[in-house]
Amino acid sequence: MKFFRNRGKGRKRGKRYDISYYCADAAMTALAGRRALTGNAETETVVIGGGLAGLSVALSLAERDRNVIVLEKNRIGWGASGRNGGMVSIGFSAFYDAIIRKVGIAHTQKLYGLANEGMARIRSRIRDYRIDCPVVDGVLETSWYEDPVEMKGYVDILNRHCGTKAEYWSPEKVRRHYETECYHDAAFIPEGFHINPLQYLHGVANAVELKGGRVYEGTDVIEIIRSPGGGHFTVRTPCGNVSARRVVIACGAYIEPGLNEDVSASNIPIRGYMMVTEPLSRGVMESAIRAPYAVYDNRHVPSYFRTLADGRILWGGKGGFFRDPADIEAMLTEDMLSVFPQLEGVRAEKAWAGSYGMATHAMPQIGELEPGLWYSAGHGCHGLATTAMAGELIARALVDNDIAWRAFSPYGLTSTGGTLGKIGAMLVYNSYMVRDRIAV
Repeated sequence: MKFFRNRGKGRKRGKRYDISYYCADAAMTALAGRRALTGNAETETVVIGGGLAGLSVALSLAERDRNVIVLEKNRIGWGASGRNGGMVSIGFSAFYDAIIRKVGIAHTQKLYGLANEGMARIRSRIRDYRIDCPVVDGVLETSWYEDPVEMKGYVDILNRHCGTKAEYWSPEKVRRHYETECYHDAAFIPEGFHINPLQYLHGVANAVELKGGRVYEGTDVIEIIRSPGGGHFTVRTPCGNVSARRVVIACGAYIEPGLNEDVSASNIPIRGYMMVTEPLSRGVMESAIRAPYAVYDNRHVPSYFRTLADGRILWGGKGGFFRDPADIEAMLTEDMLSVFPQLEGVRAEKAWAGSYGMATHAMPQIGELEPGLWYSAGHGCHGLATTAMAGELIARALVDNDIAWRAFSPYGLTSTGGTLGKIGAMLVYNSYMVRDRIAV
């Protein structure tokens, strides 16, 4: 009998669920929580984790008329899935040139094609399931460095090898839309877009249930037990058990080490920080920002922002590892003013933090630990698109024996080196911030 036990104390259900701006929205505040699992249940597949990774797997299975149960320890979107910047863009957290060096042009094209399908799937699900989640088109990657040859070459590679219709923006065009001396030229990605991620995630959960799946909140997983004959698993929770032929672990940065050592040890939990400003008048907004696109820069430690429908700016960046800064609002306001000093006096109204999981290779981790035990992890920074992609790949593997997921085999579960590895990653991260300051 093989088993995995969750020895962590866990977090109380719903703790700090309302920390983000998204939860403060009236429509989200009115959402009732789902019930916890009580008693025993049977299903074909049980998914552990009610974030983007887990619910994407569940919906892709439910769309194929497969029986699926989702177990979430807190509430749907409690982690980074419900607190992120809401930007849906091309590719991966790993730089495209690093991917090309590792797997070659043809394989890189395949990976980007799969990621592009993930972006398209989000659009189609918002449309098909009538999710109340408006899509705002356009993502702009701006250059912090004055090197038009590099940016033009980047746009060319995206269009030739990555299936995009990217546009090169000259410094003059950037200035017409964003009044700052920090950005030089840019790559405009028309396929990219931004959304309210928590609204989208609740829409996906509703779609899972509409298709016959079951979603439980407040249900901590104590252990995963494989039957002696290997034919099924028993997933134990405090108030009931689930018997299933297959299990998908999709817990992100919040996985307890005792649940599965391999998956837990391969992800570095990184803290992401975000804030929203007070609503701005049209004049104040247009003194700095005159376009609706989601924007991020190409520093080693980038910042990103997007404007919201109620006239606010959502600003994020400056991630960390162990402790949150004492005043996230002040830190991010300073960062915003370093780009747009004309916004001096604009007040931040809400700020929050959330952890996301990253692999050492900065690529999604998709695969099978042993027959019937799957994982979807390492989606930090590009999680909206890559989780939709991964959910579909795993569902196709489970239902159709499709092997497309093996395109990610070069990027498997790689140890982060424990605490020492995290300290090393922090030192590298800090060196990146120093290099960014020197480059200004």
